[in-house]
Amino acid sequence: MTSLFDNLARRFLGQQYAPVSTSEDPESQVRVPGSFAATPEGNQVANSNVSEGHNRLPGDAPIGEEPATAPRAALTSHNLNHVLFRFSTICQLLVYKPLMVVSVLICRVVAAFINVIYFRDEYAATANNPSDPIDNANKFIRELEYNLQPSEPMHTLPPFFQGSYTQALFMATNRAKFLFVYLAHPRSENSSGMFENIITAPEFTSIFNDPDYIIWGGDLTSSESYQLANSLNVTRFPFLGLMCLTRSTTMMPSGPVKSAPKISLVSKVQGRVKDRARAQAIISNKFKNRINKYEADLREIRHELMNKYMSQVLVKQQDISYQNSLARDKAKKLKREREGKLSAYLQSKVEHFLQLQNSQSPDSARVGIRFSNGNRVTLTLPSTTKVAEIYEFVEIHRRGYDTEPQTLSSQNGQNSQNSLMSLEIAPDDFKFSLVSSVPPRSSLKDFWESSVRDVNFIYPNGMLIVEDI
Repeated sequence: MTSLFDNLARRFLGQQYAPVSTSEDPESQVRVPGSFAATPEGNQVANSNVSEGHNRLPGDAPIGEEPATAPRAALTSHNLNHVLFRFSTICQLLVYKPLMVVSVLICRVVAAFINVIYFRDEYAATANNPSDPIDNANKFIRELEYNLQPSEPMHTLPPFFQGSYTQALFMATNRAKFLFVYLAHPRSENSSGMFENIITAPEFTSIFNDPDYIIWGGDLTSSESYQLANSLNVTRFPFLGLMCLTRSTTMMPSGPVKSAPKISLVSKVQGRVKDRARAQAIISNKFKNRINKYEADLREIRHELMNKYMSQVLVKQQDISYQNSLARDKAKKLKREREGKLSAYLQSKVEHFLQLQNSQSPDSARVGIRFSNGNRVTLTLPSTTKVAEIYEFVEIHRRGYDTEPQTLSSQNGQNSQNSLMSLEIAPDDFKFSLVSSVPPRSSLKDFWESSVRDVNFIYPNGMLIVEDI
Protein backbone atom coordinates (compact mmCIF):
# COMPACT_ATOMS: atom_id res chain seq x y z
CA MET A 1 0.00 0.00 0.00
CA THR A 2 2.88 2.34 0.83
CA SER A 3 4.49 1.79 -2.54
CA LEU A 4 1.19 2.57 -4.27
CA PHE A 5 1.00 5.96 -2.55
CA ASP A 6 4.68 6.57 -3.29
CA ASN A 7 4.21 5.95 -7.01
CA LEU A 8 1.12 8.15 -7.13
CA ALA A 9 2.90 10.96 -5.29
CA ARG A 10 6.01 10.73 -7.49
CA ARG A 11 3.81 11.05 -10.59
CA PHE A 12 2.21 14.32 -9.46
CA LEU A 13 4.91 15.81 -7.16
CA GLY A 14 7.97 14.85 -9.17
CA GLN A 15 11.33 15.50 -7.53
CA GLN A 16 9.77 17.17 -4.51
CA TYR A 17 8.82 13.89 -2.98
CA ALA A 18 10.96 11.56 -0.82
CA PRO A 19 9.65 8.85 1.46
CA VAL A 20 9.96 9.27 5.19
CA SER A 21 12.49 6.96 6.83
CA THR A 22 11.10 4.73 9.52
CA SER A 23 14.51 3.85 11.09
CA GLU A 24 14.82 4.26 14.83
CA ASP A 25 18.45 5.34 14.53
CA PRO A 26 18.55 9.09 15.02
CA GLU A 27 21.88 9.24 13.21
CA SER A 28 20.35 7.81 10.05
CA GLN A 29 17.67 10.47 9.89
CA VAL A 30 18.44 13.34 7.59
CA ARG A 31 18.29 16.74 9.16
CA VAL A 32 17.69 19.89 7.31
CA PRO A 33 20.16 22.65 7.96
CA GLY A 34 18.73 25.26 10.24
CA SER A 35 16.14 22.86 11.72
CA PHE A 36 15.78 21.95 15.38
CA ALA A 37 16.58 18.56 16.86
CA ALA A 38 15.52 17.19 20.21
CA THR A 39 18.23 16.37 22.77
CA PRO A 40 18.02 13.66 25.38
CA GLU A 41 17.49 16.33 28.01
CA GLY A 42 14.34 17.41 26.18
CA ASN A 43 15.73 20.68 24.82
CA GLN A 44 15.73 21.70 21.18
CA VAL A 45 19.15 22.52 19.79
CA ALA A 46 19.67 24.18 16.45
CA ASN A 47 21.35 22.01 13.90
CA SER A 48 24.27 23.84 12.27
CA ASN A 49 27.16 23.13 10.04
CA VAL A 50 29.55 23.05 13.09
CA SER A 51 30.22 19.51 14.32
CA GLU A 52 31.52 18.57 17.74
CA GLY A 53 35.11 19.68 18.28
CA HIS A 54 35.45 21.17 14.80
CA ASN A 55 34.80 24.72 13.82
CA ARG A 56 33.45 25.20 10.32
CA LEU A 57 32.60 28.38 8.55
CA PRO A 58 29.01 28.79 7.43
CA GLY A 59 28.57 27.37 3.96
CA ASP A 60 31.68 25.16 4.12
CA ALA A 61 31.26 21.55 3.25
CA PRO A 62 32.99 18.91 5.23
CA ILE A 63 36.32 17.78 3.89
CA GLY A 64 36.05 14.55 2.04
CA GLU A 65 32.26 14.71 2.06
CA GLU A 66 29.76 15.53 -0.72
CA PRO A 67 27.65 18.62 -0.21
CA ALA A 68 24.43 17.74 1.45
CA THR A 69 21.33 18.09 -0.76
CA ALA A 70 17.94 19.27 0.48
CA PRO A 71 15.68 16.40 1.34
CA ARG A 72 12.44 15.94 -0.61
CA ALA A 73 9.09 16.53 0.95
CA ALA A 74 7.46 13.62 2.69
CA LEU A 75 4.01 12.19 1.69
CA THR A 76 1.49 13.79 4.03
CA SER A 77 -2.32 14.18 4.10
CA HIS A 78 -1.98 17.68 2.74
CA ASN A 79 -0.02 16.46 -0.31
CA LEU A 80 -2.51 13.67 -0.88
CA ASN A 81 -5.44 16.08 -0.76
CA HIS A 82 -3.65 18.29 -3.24
CA VAL A 83 -3.17 15.34 -5.59
CA LEU A 84 -6.80 14.30 -5.34
CA PHE A 85 -8.00 17.88 -5.90
CA ARG A 86 -5.93 18.19 -9.08
CA PHE A 87 -7.19 14.85 -10.27
CA SER A 88 -10.86 15.77 -9.68
CA THR A 89 -10.39 19.12 -11.44
CA ILE A 90 -8.99 17.41 -14.52
CA CYS A 91 -11.90 14.94 -14.51
CA GLN A 92 -14.47 17.76 -14.31
CA LEU A 93 -12.91 19.66 -17.19
CA LEU A 94 -12.47 16.63 -19.44
CA VAL A 95 -15.46 14.43 -18.54
CA TYR A 96 -18.21 15.83 -16.31
CA LYS A 97 -18.82 19.27 -17.88
CA PRO A 98 -18.88 18.05 -21.50
CA LEU A 99 -21.30 15.30 -20.46
CA MET A 100 -23.58 17.85 -18.78
CA VAL A 101 -23.61 20.11 -21.87
CA VAL A 102 -24.37 17.21 -24.17
CA SER A 103 -27.15 15.99 -21.83
CA VAL A 104 -28.83 19.42 -21.78
CA LEU A 105 -28.74 19.65 -25.57
CA ILE A 106 -30.20 16.16 -25.94
CA CYS A 107 -33.01 16.95 -23.48
CA ARG A 108 -33.93 20.13 -25.37
CA VAL A 109 -34.04 18.32 -28.69
CA VAL A 110 -36.20 15.54 -27.24
CA ALA A 111 -38.58 18.07 -25.60
CA ALA A 112 -39.01 19.98 -28.87
CA PHE A 113 -39.64 16.72 -30.71
CA ILE A 114 -42.30 15.66 -28.19
CA ASN A 115 -44.03 19.04 -28.39
CA VAL A 116 -44.16 18.86 -32.17
CA ILE A 117 -45.61 15.33 -32.14
CA TYR A 118 -48.11 15.44 -29.26
CA PHE A 119 -49.18 19.12 -29.23
CA ARG A 120 -49.16 19.83 -32.95
CA ASP A 121 -52.94 20.25 -33.15
CA GLU A 122 -53.02 22.73 -30.27
CA TYR A 123 -50.23 24.85 -31.72
CA ALA A 124 -51.84 24.77 -35.15
CA ALA A 125 -55.19 25.90 -33.72
CA THR A 126 -53.57 28.76 -31.84
CA ALA A 127 -51.47 29.83 -34.82
CA ASN A 128 -54.39 29.74 -37.27
CA ASN A 129 -56.57 31.98 -35.11
CA PRO A 130 -54.34 34.02 -32.82
CA SER A 131 -56.35 37.23 -32.71
CA ASP A 132 -60.03 36.21 -32.62
CA PRO A 133 -60.90 35.72 -28.93
CA ILE A 134 -64.66 35.86 -29.58
CA ASP A 135 -64.51 32.94 -32.00
CA ASN A 136 -62.28 30.99 -29.57
CA ALA A 137 -64.78 31.52 -26.73
CA ASN A 138 -67.70 30.37 -28.89
CA LYS A 139 -65.74 27.31 -29.98
CA PHE A 140 -65.02 26.45 -26.35
CA ILE A 141 -68.75 26.68 -25.53
CA ARG A 142 -69.59 24.33 -28.42
CA GLU A 143 -67.05 21.80 -27.15
CA LEU A 144 -68.60 21.94 -23.67
CA GLU A 145 -72.06 21.34 -25.13
CA TYR A 146 -70.68 18.34 -27.00
CA ASN A 147 -69.32 16.90 -23.71
CA LEU A 148 -72.68 16.98 -21.92
CA GLN A 149 -73.80 13.54 -20.73
CA PRO A 150 -77.22 12.56 -22.20
CA SER A 151 -77.81 10.24 -19.23
CA GLU A 152 -78.20 13.26 -16.93
CA PRO A 153 -80.81 15.58 -18.47
CA MET A 154 -80.92 17.76 -15.35
CA HIS A 155 -77.32 18.82 -15.91
CA THR A 156 -77.09 21.75 -18.30
CA LEU A 157 -74.47 24.32 -19.10
CA PRO A 158 -74.58 27.73 -17.40
CA PRO A 159 -75.08 30.70 -19.75
CA PHE A 160 -71.45 31.24 -20.77
CA PHE A 161 -70.62 34.74 -21.94
CA GLN A 162 -70.32 34.67 -25.74
CA GLY A 163 -67.47 37.09 -26.11
CA SER A 164 -63.88 37.71 -25.16
CA TYR A 165 -62.58 37.84 -21.61
CA THR A 166 -61.91 41.56 -22.05
CA GLN A 167 -65.58 42.16 -22.79
CA ALA A 168 -66.68 40.02 -19.84
CA LEU A 169 -64.27 41.88 -17.55
CA PHE A 170 -65.67 45.19 -18.81
CA MET A 171 -69.18 44.04 -17.91
CA ALA A 172 -68.10 42.94 -14.44
CA THR A 173 -66.16 46.15 -13.79
CA ASN A 174 -68.55 48.77 -15.15
CA ARG A 175 -71.78 47.12 -14.01
CA ALA A 176 -70.59 45.59 -10.72
CA LYS A 177 -71.36 41.97 -11.56
CA PHE A 178 -69.92 38.72 -10.23
CA LEU A 179 -67.67 37.06 -12.81
CA PHE A 180 -66.91 33.33 -12.81
CA VAL A 181 -63.88 32.24 -14.87
CA TYR A 182 -63.55 28.61 -16.00
CA LEU A 183 -60.21 27.56 -17.55
CA ALA A 184 -59.56 24.06 -18.86
CA HIS A 185 -56.57 22.26 -20.34
CA PRO A 186 -57.25 20.00 -23.33
CA ARG A 187 -54.69 17.43 -22.08
CA SER A 188 -55.78 17.45 -18.44
CA GLU A 189 -57.37 14.25 -17.13
CA ASN A 190 -59.07 16.11 -14.26
CA SER A 191 -61.35 18.29 -16.42
CA SER A 192 -64.24 15.83 -16.49
CA GLY A 193 -64.57 15.75 -12.70
CA MET A 194 -65.07 19.51 -12.30
CA PHE A 195 -67.20 19.74 -15.44
CA GLU A 196 -69.62 17.00 -14.36
CA ASN A 197 -69.74 17.74 -10.63
CA ILE A 198 -69.63 21.55 -10.54
CA ILE A 199 -70.07 23.29 -13.90
CA THR A 200 -73.19 21.35 -14.94
CA ALA A 201 -74.58 20.84 -11.43
CA PRO A 202 -78.05 22.38 -10.84
CA GLU A 203 -76.80 24.00 -7.62
CA PHE A 204 -74.21 25.90 -9.65
CA THR A 205 -76.26 26.74 -12.76
CA SER A 206 -79.08 28.15 -10.63
CA ILE A 207 -76.74 30.96 -9.55
CA PHE A 208 -76.95 32.49 -13.02
CA ASN A 209 -80.69 33.00 -12.91
CA ASP A 210 -79.76 36.40 -11.50
CA PRO A 211 -78.55 38.75 -14.28
CA ASP A 212 -75.85 40.11 -11.96
CA TYR A 213 -73.81 36.91 -12.43
CA ILE A 214 -71.87 36.04 -15.58
CA ILE A 215 -69.48 33.21 -16.43
CA TRP A 216 -66.73 33.10 -19.03
CA GLY A 217 -64.71 30.06 -20.14
CA GLY A 218 -61.72 29.18 -22.29
CA ASP A 219 -58.88 26.70 -22.72
CA LEU A 220 -55.14 27.10 -23.10
CA THR A 221 -55.20 26.77 -26.89
CA SER A 222 -56.13 30.47 -27.03
CA SER A 223 -53.61 33.15 -26.16
CA GLU A 224 -56.14 35.11 -24.11
CA SER A 225 -56.82 32.15 -21.79
CA TYR A 226 -53.09 31.45 -21.48
CA GLN A 227 -52.35 35.02 -20.44
CA LEU A 228 -55.26 34.97 -17.98
CA ALA A 229 -53.95 31.75 -16.40
CA ASN A 230 -50.55 33.38 -15.90
CA SER A 231 -52.04 36.52 -14.39
CA LEU A 232 -54.16 34.48 -11.94
CA ASN A 233 -51.19 32.21 -11.02
CA VAL A 234 -53.03 29.03 -11.99
CA THR A 235 -50.96 25.97 -11.10
CA ARG A 236 -53.44 23.16 -11.81
CA PHE A 237 -56.25 22.60 -14.27
CA PRO A 238 -59.17 22.80 -14.54
CA PHE A 239 -59.61 26.14 -12.78
CA LEU A 240 -62.78 27.87 -11.57
CA GLY A 241 -62.51 31.31 -9.97
CA LEU A 242 -64.88 33.98 -8.72
CA MET A 243 -64.04 37.64 -9.37
CA CYS A 244 -65.80 40.84 -8.32
CA LEU A 245 -65.17 44.45 -7.40
CA THR A 246 -63.73 44.93 -3.93
CA ARG A 247 -62.44 47.87 -1.94
CA SER A 248 -60.61 48.35 1.29
CA THR A 249 -61.38 50.70 4.19
CA THR A 250 -58.72 53.01 5.63
CA MET A 251 -59.08 54.81 8.93
CA MET A 252 -58.48 58.54 8.61
CA PRO A 253 -58.74 61.33 11.22
CA SER A 254 -62.07 62.30 9.70
CA GLY A 255 -63.32 58.71 9.79
CA PRO A 256 -63.19 55.53 7.69
CA VAL A 257 -62.51 56.11 4.00
CA LYS A 258 -63.17 53.47 1.35
CA SER A 259 -60.78 53.08 -1.56
CA ALA A 260 -61.78 52.96 -5.21
CA PRO A 261 -63.22 49.58 -6.23
CA LYS A 262 -60.99 47.22 -8.21
CA ILE A 263 -61.51 43.75 -9.63
CA SER A 264 -60.14 40.93 -7.46
CA LEU A 265 -60.12 37.14 -7.33
CA VAL A 266 -62.08 36.32 -4.16
CA SER A 267 -62.35 32.52 -4.45
CA LYS A 268 -60.99 29.72 -6.59
CA VAL A 269 -60.83 25.95 -6.95
CA GLN A 270 -58.38 24.13 -9.18
CA GLY A 271 -57.47 20.57 -9.93
CA ARG A 272 -59.47 17.42 -9.59
CA VAL A 273 -62.93 17.25 -7.96
CA LYS A 274 -63.48 13.64 -6.93
CA ASP A 275 -67.16 13.27 -6.06
CA ARG A 276 -70.49 15.06 -5.84
CA ALA A 277 -70.31 15.55 -2.10
CA ARG A 278 -67.07 17.48 -2.32
CA ALA A 279 -68.42 19.45 -5.29
CA GLN A 280 -71.50 20.53 -3.32
CA ALA A 281 -69.29 21.55 -0.41
CA ILE A 282 -67.13 23.63 -2.78
CA ILE A 283 -70.19 25.35 -4.29
CA SER A 284 -71.60 26.11 -0.85
CA ASN A 285 -68.43 27.04 1.05
CA LYS A 286 -66.14 28.52 -1.56
CA PHE A 287 -68.61 30.35 -3.80
CA LYS A 288 -72.00 30.97 -2.18
CA ASN A 289 -70.46 32.06 1.10
CA ARG A 290 -68.16 34.44 -0.75
CA ILE A 291 -71.11 35.76 -2.72
CA ASN A 292 -73.01 36.44 0.51
CA LYS A 293 -69.94 38.18 1.93
CA TYR A 294 -69.46 40.61 -0.97
CA GLU A 295 -73.07 40.99 -2.11
CA ALA A 296 -73.91 43.97 0.12
CA ASP A 297 -70.74 45.87 -0.80
CA LEU A 298 -71.19 45.05 -4.46
CA ARG A 299 -74.80 46.24 -4.35
CA GLU A 300 -73.59 49.56 -2.94
CA ILE A 301 -70.92 49.82 -5.66
CA ARG A 302 -73.56 49.03 -8.28
CA HIS A 303 -75.76 51.82 -6.95
CA GLU A 304 -72.84 54.26 -7.03
CA LEU A 305 -71.97 53.28 -10.59
CA MET A 306 -75.59 53.74 -11.65
CA ASN A 307 -75.72 57.21 -10.10
CA LYS A 308 -72.41 58.09 -11.74
CA TYR A 309 -73.66 56.85 -15.10
CA MET A 310 -76.94 58.77 -14.82
CA SER A 311 -75.10 61.94 -13.86
CA GLN A 312 -72.79 61.51 -16.86
CA VAL A 313 -75.79 60.96 -19.14
CA LEU A 314 -77.49 64.06 -17.72
CA VAL A 315 -74.36 66.17 -18.19
CA LYS A 316 -73.98 64.86 -21.73
CA GLN A 317 -77.61 65.61 -22.57
CA GLN A 318 -77.27 69.10 -21.15
CA ASP A 319 -74.12 69.64 -23.18
CA ILE A 320 -75.85 68.39 -26.34
CA SER A 321 -78.85 70.65 -25.71
CA TYR A 322 -76.55 73.60 -25.12
CA GLN A 323 -74.61 72.91 -28.31
CA ASN A 324 -77.86 72.54 -30.29
CA SER A 325 -79.13 75.82 -28.86
CA LEU A 326 -75.90 77.54 -29.83
CA ALA A 327 -76.14 76.06 -33.32
CA ARG A 328 -79.74 77.26 -33.72
CA ASP A 329 -78.89 80.73 -32.49
CA LYS A 330 -75.91 80.87 -34.81
CA ALA A 331 -78.02 79.68 -37.74
CA LYS A 332 -80.68 82.32 -37.00
CA LYS A 333 -78.04 85.01 -36.77
CA LEU A 334 -76.47 83.95 -40.05
CA LYS A 335 -79.88 83.78 -41.66
CA ARG A 336 -80.72 87.33 -40.51
CA GLU A 337 -77.38 88.60 -41.73
CA ARG A 338 -77.81 86.92 -45.09
CA GLU A 339 -81.35 88.18 -45.38
CA GLY A 340 -80.15 91.72 -44.74
CA LYS A 341 -77.39 91.38 -47.30
CA LEU A 342 -79.78 89.85 -49.84
CA SER A 343 -82.30 92.65 -49.33
CA ALA A 344 -79.62 95.30 -49.81
CA TYR A 345 -78.32 93.47 -52.86
CA LEU A 346 -81.75 93.27 -54.47
CA GLN A 347 -82.43 96.93 -53.81
CA SER A 348 -79.20 97.79 -55.55
CA LYS A 349 -80.33 95.77 -58.61
CA VAL A 350 -83.61 97.68 -59.13
CA GLU A 351 -82.01 100.41 -61.19
CA HIS A 352 -80.12 97.79 -63.21
CA PHE A 353 -83.34 96.09 -64.31
CA LEU A 354 -84.99 99.42 -65.15
CA GLN A 355 -82.12 100.16 -67.51
CA LEU A 356 -82.50 96.74 -69.14
CA GLN A 357 -86.18 97.40 -69.76
CA ASN A 358 -85.44 100.69 -71.50
CA SER A 359 -82.50 99.43 -73.55
CA GLN A 360 -82.93 98.33 -77.15
CA SER A 361 -80.47 95.48 -77.73
CA PRO A 362 -80.57 93.76 -81.12
CA ASP A 363 -79.73 90.38 -79.53
CA SER A 364 -82.17 90.17 -76.66
CA ALA A 365 -84.77 87.81 -75.23
CA ARG A 366 -88.33 88.65 -74.25
CA VAL A 367 -89.50 86.52 -71.33
CA GLY A 368 -93.03 86.66 -70.01
CA ILE A 369 -93.42 85.86 -66.34
CA ARG A 370 -96.76 84.91 -64.77
CA PHE A 371 -96.97 85.14 -60.99
CA SER A 372 -99.09 83.01 -58.69
CA ASN A 373 -101.54 85.93 -58.15
CA GLY A 374 -102.23 86.17 -61.90
CA ASN A 375 -100.05 89.18 -62.68
CA ARG A 376 -97.92 89.04 -65.80
CA VAL A 377 -94.68 90.91 -66.42
CA THR A 378 -92.51 90.99 -69.52
CA LEU A 379 -88.76 91.13 -69.04
CA THR A 380 -86.34 92.07 -71.80
CA LEU A 381 -82.79 90.77 -71.32
CA PRO A 382 -79.62 90.61 -73.41
CA SER A 383 -78.86 87.08 -74.58
CA THR A 384 -75.65 87.02 -72.54
CA THR A 385 -77.49 87.61 -69.26
CA LYS A 386 -77.20 84.84 -66.64
CA VAL A 387 -80.31 82.88 -65.71
CA ALA A 388 -79.75 83.86 -62.07
CA GLU A 389 -80.75 87.46 -62.89
CA ILE A 390 -84.24 86.28 -63.87
CA TYR A 391 -84.63 84.88 -60.35
CA GLU A 392 -83.40 88.19 -58.92
CA PHE A 393 -85.95 90.10 -61.00
CA VAL A 394 -88.81 87.87 -59.82
CA GLU A 395 -87.72 88.26 -56.18
CA ILE A 396 -87.57 92.05 -56.55
CA HIS A 397 -91.10 92.06 -57.96
CA ARG A 398 -92.38 89.76 -55.20
CA ARG A 399 -90.96 92.06 -52.53
CA GLY A 400 -92.32 95.18 -54.23
CA TYR A 401 -88.96 96.88 -54.63
CA ASP A 402 -89.75 97.83 -58.25
CA THR A 403 -93.01 99.67 -57.48
CA GLU A 404 -91.26 102.55 -55.74
CA PRO A 405 -87.69 103.41 -56.63
CA GLN A 406 -85.41 102.96 -53.63
CA THR A 407 -83.63 106.08 -52.48
CA LEU A 408 -80.46 104.95 -50.79
CA SER A 409 -78.07 107.10 -48.85
CA SER A 410 -74.40 107.07 -49.61
CA GLN A 411 -73.77 104.80 -46.64
CA ASN A 412 -76.49 102.38 -47.74
CA GLY A 413 -75.12 102.48 -51.26
CA GLN A 414 -71.69 101.60 -49.95
CA ASN A 415 -73.17 98.73 -47.91
CA SER A 416 -74.99 97.50 -51.05
CA GLN A 417 -71.75 97.51 -52.98
CA ASN A 418 -70.00 95.56 -50.26
CA SER A 419 -72.85 93.05 -50.21
CA LEU A 420 -72.62 92.77 -53.99
CA MET A 421 -68.94 91.90 -53.70
CA SER A 422 -69.25 89.33 -50.90
CA LEU A 423 -72.68 87.76 -51.42
CA GLU A 424 -73.06 84.65 -53.54
CA ILE A 425 -76.62 84.09 -54.73
CA ALA A 426 -77.85 80.47 -54.71
CA PRO A 427 -81.18 78.93 -55.81
CA ASP A 428 -82.01 78.15 -52.19
CA ASP A 429 -82.19 81.88 -51.43
CA PHE A 430 -85.48 82.07 -53.34
CA LYS A 431 -88.70 80.46 -52.10
CA PHE A 432 -90.12 79.83 -55.57
CA SER A 433 -89.36 77.97 -58.76
CA LEU A 434 -89.59 78.97 -62.42
CA VAL A 435 -90.91 76.43 -64.93
CA SER A 436 -91.76 76.59 -68.59
CA SER A 437 -95.40 76.93 -69.61
CA VAL A 438 -95.20 74.38 -72.45
CA PRO A 439 -94.43 70.67 -72.18
CA PRO A 440 -92.10 69.36 -71.15
CA ARG A 441 -92.31 71.54 -68.09
CA SER A 442 -88.62 72.12 -67.51
CA SER A 443 -87.32 73.94 -64.45
CA LEU A 444 -85.13 76.96 -65.00
CA LYS A 445 -83.15 75.96 -61.90
CA ASP A 446 -81.37 73.29 -63.95
CA PHE A 447 -79.83 76.08 -66.08
CA TRP A 448 -78.64 78.22 -63.15
CA GLU A 449 -75.10 78.76 -64.43
CA SER A 450 -76.11 79.11 -68.09
CA SER A 451 -76.83 82.18 -70.21
CA VAL A 452 -80.26 83.06 -71.54
CA ARG A 453 -79.33 82.10 -75.13
CA ASP A 454 -78.56 78.53 -73.93
CA VAL A 455 -82.14 77.98 -72.74
CA ASN A 456 -84.30 77.20 -75.76
CA PHE A 457 -87.67 77.65 -74.06
CA ILE A 458 -87.02 81.32 -73.17
CA TYR A 459 -84.77 82.44 -76.06
CA PRO A 460 -85.54 84.40 -78.11
CA ASN A 461 -88.90 84.51 -76.32
CA GLY A 462 -90.82 82.35 -73.92
CA MET A 463 -93.13 82.12 -70.94
CA LEU A 464 -92.25 81.21 -67.32
CA ILE A 465 -94.61 80.36 -64.48
CA VAL A 466 -93.76 81.25 -60.87
CA GLU A 467 -94.60 78.45 -58.43
CA ASP A 468 -94.29 79.12 -54.70
CA ILE A 469 -92.37 76.59 -52.62
